[in-house]
Amino acid sequence: MNDPRRAEPTTRKPPRVRDRTAPPVTVLLAIAFVALVIGAALLAPTIAPHSPTAGQLRDSMLPPSWIDGGSMQYILGTDLFGRDQLSRLLVGARVSLSVATIVVVAGGIVGATLGMIAGYKGGFIDAFLMRLVDIAMAFPVILIAIVLAVVTGPSYSNTITIIALLIWPRVARQIRGDTLVIARTDYVVYAAASGVSTPRIILRHVLPNVAPTLLVVLTLEIGLVILLEASLSFLGAGIPPPNPSWGLMVSDGRGQVATGWWISLFPGVAILLTVMSFNLIGDWLRDTFDPKRRR
Repeated sequence: MNDPRRAEPTTRKPPRVRDRTAPPVTVLLAIAFVALVIGAALLAPTIAPHSPTAGQLRDSMLPPSWIDGGSMQYILGTDLFGRDQLSRLLVGARVSLSVATIVVVAGGIVGATLGMIAGYKGGFIDAFLMRLVDIAMAFPVILIAIVLAVVTGPSYSNTITIIALLIWPRVARQIRGDTLVIARTDYVVYAAASGVSTPRIILRHVLPNVAPTLLVVLTLEIGLVILLEASLSFLGAGIPPPNPSWGLMVSDGRGQVATGWWISLFPGVAILLTVMSFNLIGDWLRDTFDPKRRR
C-alpha cells in the first residue's frame, strides 16, 4: 500500500517569462506622442486655424483661452505681433521634423557608407576616414552657424548643412566599430577569399548586420537634430523669421516672460517632450537589439 504520508507528485507550471522586448508603458507613450507630432506636422496646413505668419496687432499678447482675457479664437494665445500660437506650433513641428528627417537620412547614408568602408578596408583608408571624422567632430557647430548666418544669412538650407556636418561623423564612428567585428567573421572572410567584390560584401553581408545599430543611432540622433535646430533658431542662426520654428518661438517670447509666458512655454514643452520621446524610443531599440542587454 502507498504510504499516505508521501506527498503526491504535483505538476508545477513553469514560471512565466516576461517578454523583455515588449515596450514598457513609457515607451508606448513616447511612440504615441511621436505619432501625434508626426500627424500634426503632416496635417498642419489643413488643421492650423490661422496663418502662422500673418497676425493682427489688435489681438497682440492675448493669453490662452482658459485664462481671463483669452479668446476661443486663439486657444494657445497670441504673440507680440498677434500671430496665433497654436498655428505656429503646428507648422513649427513640420519645420523641425522636416529638418530632422533630411539631416538624419543624409547623415545616415554618408556616415554609414564611410563607416562600413573604413571598418572593412582598414589600413590607410580607415586611418584617413577616421581623421576626417575627428576633424568634422572638432568643429564648433554653433560658432560655424553664427558665422554662416552673418555671411550668407540664416536659411533653411544652411541649417540642414550645418547640422549634417555634426551628424555623419557620429554615425560613421559607430558603424565603423561594428564593421570591424563583422569583417572578421568566417562568412565574410570566406566570401572575400572566394573573390566576391568589396561592394557586394558590404551590401550583402555587412549592411544587414549593422542595420539594427544604424536604426538605433539614427533614432537617437533625431532628438539631437531637433534640439540643435531649435538652438540655432533661438540664436538667430537657424530658420529665419517669420517662418515658424519652435526655437524661434522660444526666442520670440524671452522678452515677454513676465507678461506673455505662454509664448515661450508651449514651444519649449514641445521641444522637451519630442526630444525625450525619441530618446526613450532609441533607448528601447538599443536594449532590444543588443543581446548582452537582453541577458
